[in-house]
Amino acid sequence: MADPTDLPGLVTLGELFSELIEQLDDPSLKSLADQAGTSAELIERIVMHDIDDLESTFEEINKSIEYAQNVVNALQNQQPVDSIPVPGHNTDENNPEIDEELLSAWVSGCTDTLAELEAQTLELESGMNEETLAEIRRGIHTLKGECGVLSLASAQKVCHEAESLIDASTANGGAFPVNEILAVLDWLKEYVSLLESDPYAKAPDHTELMQKLTTSSDTPEAEAGHQQAEPEIEASQTEEETDATEGNAPSDSEPVEFPCNLERDENLDEFLIEAREHIASAEGAVLELESNLTDSELINTVFRAFHTIKGVAGFMNLEPIVHTAHNAEFLLDEARKETITLDSSYLDLILSSCDMILKLLAVLDGEPAPLRCEMDELISRLQSAAKGEVKPSNDSQRKPKHPDPDQLPEPADSVPQPPAPKPATKSQKPPAKKEAEGKKKRTDVTVKVNTERLDNLVTMVGELVIAQQMVVQDPSIEAIEDQRCQRNLSHSGKIIRDLQEVAMSLRMVTLKGLFQKMARLVRD
Repeated sequence: MADPTDLPGLVTLGELFSELIEQLDDPSLKSLADQAGTSAELIERIVMHDIDDLESTFEEINKSIEYAQNVVNALQNQQPVDSIPVPGHNTDENNPEIDEELLSAWVSGCTDTLAELEAQTLELESGMNEETLAEIRRGIHTLKGECGVLSLASAQKVCHEAESLIDASTANGGAFPVNEILAVLDWLKEYVSLLESDPYAKAPDHTELMQKLTTSSDTPEAEAGHQQAEPEIEASQTEEETDATEGNAPSDSEPVEFPCNLERDENLDEFLIEAREHIASAEGAVLELESNLTDSELINTVFRAFHTIKGVAGFMNLEPIVHTAHNAEFLLDEARKETITLDSSYLDLILSSCDMILKLLAVLDGEPAPLRCEMDELISRLQSAAKGEVKPSNDSQRKPKHPDPDQLPEPADSVPQPPAPKPATKSQKPPAKKEAEGKKKRTDVTVKVNTERLDNLVTMVGELVIAQQMVVQDPSIEAIEDQRCQRNLSHSGKIIRDLQEVAMSLRMVTLKGLFQKMARLVRD
């Protein structure tokens, strides 16, 4: 990838980092797991428009990928992994990879940046100004990104803690941490002064400064602000409880609404197609889970489906889909952590989430919207289930009830009853086979191609076959007695015929999609 604005590519890249983390269970590869986790978090922040400096953030992600490649090469060559430099670690001094020209340009401009940040910080001491606050936070965030690109790990860490302190202190309208930020700026000035004379200068001691920043962020006021700034489940629960208490909850008869300025473009069409495919994949995995509730790979498959839908929907400002997918994802994450144990009630709830997302997707195609109360009731059940409390569904009476076995008619004597299944012996090993099949399926990768391009390819291959036959049947070619030439013509004809078969197969689709829906219907 070369474009940090490529949304589908970013989502795919984030999923790959998540898969990499799941596979890294060796303690010696903890640094790689940490790098992958940081990169996955950065990608999610880019998708959610929470990153200002895309280029520097993307550079950090590229470094993580390069580090992962170096680790793999070292493992393949049976070399020690500890000798590979970790991005952002141990790079403040004696690092031959420092770009002195780039560092010199940064140092020359950093002096003015720090002076401006200091003036803005002093301005906030006399009174809070939202615009000035945003500029300070943006400036420190930019410095953090630039330090990451320049491999100044200590400065990057200090800027990160300063940024976190600002968020935690001001999220609930608290006072701006003037003294702490001024201390950070003084430390950065000292470090920049050292780098000006020596590009490999060691960072000044920042132990006391980090302790000061950490202590300030742990104060009750800052802690409350930090908790309020979390955009996760707790925040959404608080909002819903407050609305219900104050009587501001939407009417039960009010339909779910999407932004009125939503435009129907190519991105939205592609999202609708991919989201429905993710839901179909999730439903299939849920149905398989019913026979093996502890299969972590199936749980991860469902989790990734909701996670991907949430990320892309968030980028496109489709809040109802984001809210529903996020709560379903949170429930599945608890299952992944083994905080809760899945059973049929949980699976019913996950399938209901799939149904709700399909209804919301249908709204974007012009279908009637589901009622707000339906979505709120589902989200409430998801949140309770994540805590281990599964609520029964209000529409359970619509499901077909199982008849009472005592009221079933006696089977006719003429109808032979099937023999009871024999218990599995120890020699049978079907789980291992299923596991092997599951691993094999993961290697099957598909891509989306415009059908017009495929049609053009098939047409051109057809013309190529005709042209090849014209050459072979040409009298002047048939008169050639050179066996080598005839052999080459025959070989090229075989390759063209194989190419024609491959091109024709590209326009074929699997029958699985026709019957996959029936499995859910039978299950319900």
